[in-house]
Amino acid sequence: MSYAADKLFGAKKRVWEADFLRGVAILLMCFDHFMYDLSIIDGFFTDFYLKAPMFMHRYMTDGILFYNSAFREVFHYIFSTLFLLISGISSTFSHSDGVRCAKLFIFAAILSTATAAIDSVAHMDALIVFGVIHLLAFASLAYLLIDKLLKNDFWLLAFGAAFLIVGILIEWYAQPFVNMPTNPDEAWKTVLRAMIGLTRVGSDHFPLFPCVGVVLWGAYIGKKFYPERKSLLPGLDGSWNKGICAVGRNTLWVYLFHQPAIAGVIMIMGMCNGLSVF
Repeated sequence: MSYAADKLFGAKKRVWEADFLRGVAILLMCFDHFMYDLSIIDGFFTDFYLKAPMFMHRYMTDGILFYNSAFREVFHYIFSTLFLLISGISSTFSHSDGVRCAKLFIFAAILSTATAAIDSVAHMDALIVFGVIHLLAFASLAYLLIDKLLKNDFWLLAFGAAFLIVGILIEWYAQPFVNMPTNPDEAWKTVLRAMIGLTRVGSDHFPLFPCVGVVLWGAYIGKKFYPERKSLLPGLDGSWNKGICAVGRNTLWVYLFHQPAIAGVIMIMGMCNGLSVF
């Protein structure tokens, strides 16, 4: 995800500050998802309200309060914007844009299929219709087309601004969260609306508008400030940042496995306290 795995996407060089900021962003995302899971902790167990100890009820209350707070809205915009900007910057480091783009589309398709299967069994709002992987796939395609066909960095700014402006306008007409319809014709209409941001479907949602714009602006920053794909702050690199940089180098895998890991911890905690899963 976003130049996250060197071998996967073909990137050779590392810019430590990009890895570091990407690592910070993905860790903040993990915390956000952890709080969300706490807010729906009752959905993990069939007998939560009969047997759950008081501390698990407090966890759920804390999750609900966090997830419905104004702070969480600001928090979400901060780490999402940071992640998308760094993804755009990192896209300019790749030597195999086409391969990277294709792999992102494949991962996006696998992710939607897998989460749909999980949701059909567990009924836990696990479905990802158009999440960050899907968004990065389309953003990578947009960057590839602009970079190869127009060959002028100005267009990264121009198209980025267009996506942002349209996204702001769409936000005024956007619908709240909806469930995926069972009728195939209606389902495809809902997917298309979710893609452009007119509605929200699934637990992870990053619409084309305005998110592609943020990635394209990040790509412009990468082109202008990292033309040689080398760190601008080599003197600050050191052992202090290695842990977070390691996370930043592997954000794809962190993204794919953090939710199963969080859910696993919650279920083990519940079972240790006598609760029945699902």
